[in-house]
Amino acid sequence: YDNRFFGILSILLSFLLITKQVSIALYLVILLLLVLRLIINKFKINIKQLLLVILTVVVIPFVFFISWNNYKKSLGLVGQFETSDIKISEIGNIISNSKGEQYQFEASRNYIKSLGSENITSSYIKITYLSLFIIVGIISYIIYKQIRNKIDKKDFILLMISLVIGYIGYMIMMYLLYVFNFGPIEGPTVASFDRYMSTYILIALFSLFNILFYNKDIKFKYLIIIIVLMMCLIKPHQYLRLRPDLIVLPNHLYDSSRYATYIIDNNVDDDSKVFILDQEEKNGAVFYINYFSNKVTTNLTNYELTNIINHPEVLSGYDYLYVYSLTTNELELNKLYKVDVYNDRVNLEKVG
Repeated sequence: YDNRFFGILSILLSFLLITKQVSIALYLVILLLLVLRLIINKFKINIKQLLLVILTVVVIPFVFFISWNNYKKSLGLVGQFETSDIKISEIGNIISNSKGEQYQFEASRNYIKSLGSENITSSYIKITYLSLFIIVGIISYIIYKQIRNKIDKKDFILLMISLVIGYIGYMIMMYLLYVFNFGPIEGPTVASFDRYMSTYILIALFSLFNILFYNKDIKFKYLIIIIVLMMCLIKPHQYLRLRPDLIVLPNHLYDSSRYATYIIDNNVDDDSKVFILDQEEKNGAVFYINYFSNKVTTNLTNYELTNIINHPEVLSGYDYLYVYSLTTNELELNKLYKVDVYNDRVNLEKVG
């Protein structure tokens, strides 16, 4: 395969920049593959080819990245965590349970255990992150045996090396995030493990698919095999989160989310920030309200808090509070409140 391979991976990267786990892993794989090709070719490369690679691998994704950051900044969105919290020097102590927070010990232990026990796909057959390594290796070998006379062996080996290194690097990166960044709740419970770890499937399978796609002599049945594998392994609900209206919601959840949106949109100004209190955590109602409303920005965390009036640090960034569900009697259900935070005291005035 030629520079078209880098081009299609770069385009894929550009469209997936909103999914950071995918984009970072894919970007590193592409750069690693490029470096390995330069080394093995003793840095002998056509200038025109080099400029084309730089354009597709670096410039285009960078433009998309800057555009997305500017878009987030215009909405007042901030990152969930800072990578500066990661302390590489403390990893040994955390693994040995000799120094660190208790939740970090649990996050480390549970993450390592999940690598070989948790199903990260939508398949009925359990496919763990570690077994995925073996499966991709087998698929790669089968593909290579079928097209070994139609592809540069050196390029194929370099791609496999890049995918293996990326596989290991992604596993280490997610370990660091769970231990140092995800906190005392999401870290020990290894929250969304299947969602995060399944993203690397995209990298491996799209790479193999590209090899087949650009080989004109390959039998059509092998393309079908890869497509079926992708359909079985990739979790479709991750894409549906971008369009909640595509999900078949229970009637009560759909109606209550739309009713909440109606109350909010008819009582607040455009661009207001509304905190959704959902103590029962009804299947992502916060996300549905955030999608259905064309006027406001809502919280995507802390929605389950009780005694919300005692959390001025949370409410200080919001104009209103909407009570979607309650497990306490601190407020009225399905009511909208104006939020006023002064001297670390929260005042709520009912407006709807």
